[in-house]
Amino acid sequence: MAYSHAAPNDVESTISYLARHVLWDTEKPYIADFPLDAFKGAELTNQIIRKHRVTIHDVRGISHAFTLDKNGFCFVKGATCLTADAALTDAKGCEESYFEEIETLMQRHFPGYTRFECIDLTVRQRDPTFPWEGEVKLIKHEQPAAVAHSDYSVEGAFMELQAVFPGKERYFQDRAFDILNVWRPLRGPNDDWPLALCDAETIDRSTDLRLSDVVHFNRVGENILLHANQAHRWYYMSAQDVDECIVFRNCDSSGLRARGSHRPPKSYIHTLLTSA
Repeated sequence: MAYSHAAPNDVESTISYLARHVLWDTEKPYIADFPLDAFKGAELTNQIIRKHRVTIHDVRGISHAFTLDKNGFCFVKGATCLTADAALTDAKGCEESYFEEIETLMQRHFPGYTRFECIDLTVRQRDPTFPWEGEVKLIKHEQPAAVAHSDYSVEGAFMELQAVFPGKERYFQDRAFDILNVWRPLRGPNDDWPLALCDAETIDRSTDLRLSDVVHFNRVGENILLHANQAHRWYYMSAQDVDECIVFRNCDSSGLRARGSHRPPKSYIHTLLTSA
């Protein structure tokens, strides 16, 4: 069935930010992704979150104006043979062929990189009851991360690479690399919890960013949470289709390149790549 994209559709919504709070003068924000029942008095998180009303601007018709190095994200076209059913039932079995697709896509659109390595494939499917206020549920697929963030700090990027490529730490120490995300909907056109991205040019790196620990059962990672700022400008793609990919920078080895903070959606596939 043919589908005709509607005109750009800006929306009024809320973004959940980490509150600016005196607590961060003495404690580092953290969140755990496993039950802490065995630790008396332990809380899953100490994060203090505040919702702020924002306008999220539709990039439909102007997506070509965004670049990875200026805004921290961009939009590229790329067909896929991956089906929603396969991704939702056997993501691991889809990795090899899908990673080949993604590497080919990235080499075509970003020839300045010398190498691409896919390091993770994440499939998200929003539970019909999500979001949950103050509640944690064990479900099959990852849910949207409701707080504005980047997945990795510079230190967190090296932690992740150490976990993915054990024993290869020295290889990355003196190399320039990015960790990029490639997002596409499993089914389209999608308008349910679409991915929202904050323009890197509107983020004040000196006051808007806060390091936060991500505590896993067997290791600790580090990401970056975003404090609210009226200067922030948010974007999304309305009616995003399966062949419309969002590429955004999560982190780079220097910590200086533009990165797009984001809030993830429902039923999307998420691939991380490193480039040396």
